[in-house]
Amino acid sequence: MLASADPYRHMAKARAGQPQHVQLAALLEERAAEAYHQQLREAAITEALRDVTHAVALDVGCGTGPFCRALSSRPQVAKVLGVDPCATFIDEARRLSSNPQKESYVCGRASAVPLGDHGADLVIFWTVLLHLHPDDVNSALQEARRVLRPGGRVLLGDNDMGRWTIADAAHDPLHAPLQFYIDSFVAEPDLARRFPELLCGIGLQPGELEVSSVIDRTATSYGCRHVMLRAIEAFKLADKVGDQLIEAMKHEVQRRLAADNFQITLSYAFCVGSDLNRAAANSEPNPSSDQDDINEVVFGML
Repeated sequence: MLASADPYRHMAKARAGQPQHVQLAALLEERAAEAYHQQLREAAITEALRDVTHAVALDVGCGTGPFCRALSSRPQVAKVLGVDPCATFIDEARRLSSNPQKESYVCGRASAVPLGDHGADLVIFWTVLLHLHPDDVNSALQEARRVLRPGGRVLLGDNDMGRWTIADAAHDPLHAPLQFYIDSFVAEPDLARRFPELLCGIGLQPGELEVSSVIDRTATSYGCRHVMLRAIEAFKLADKVGDQLIEAMKHEVQRRLAADNFQITLSYAFCVGSDLNRAAANSEPNPSSDQDDINEVVFGML
């Protein structure tokens, strides 16, 4: 794997306002606004909040905060804390906050969440684990277990990159740059398929693994602009083929778009794990205690 291919891997090392991070922040919001991703997010939230009231939610790797904003709109959620190592993302999340009374954002890492033991009813990793080094995935999940309250839940959701495909027939020439991009971007493209196993590993009962796909067909779609064309560019930068073939690949994308037969299939998966130890959970939630916990984190980090 080419570790440097993932622009999200070293976010904590740069100060706020880096041009690349500003561009990535805009990309996160663009993807979050797409209808498919809105529907996927809402389906995951509905499953995670089933039979839950007055929840304190922690979004690890919150980015610019679209998942936090969606959570804060739900009446079952009392407070949402978004944590991300990228200062630019946190600044943007605060700016875009739709409910400052419920939402708080701080810089932090998945392996050292700035929240006390048993401080959250729901912990979310949404398109995060694939960006972690394989050795760090387990430590992040153990940290989620530390902050999870008895009876709480962990939601894992991510790209199912092992099922991404551009091929419309055997030996499609555009498959090579896409596969190179996937292999360069992540260590384990099929990680999402192991979500039930990962949840079992931290002592949670996994629900069904929910898998869905979207077929992007237009020039303005996320799959065309930010997956296929980026894949071809990564192929070029790696000097895998000559400039003429790179230009031919770009031309082929445009030809398919013009002929209305371009399609790239992107797959995603999520799974909710539950702590069945509800007997140890507080029978009566304490709103003031929730607020104190979040305030301690936010004002301690500013």
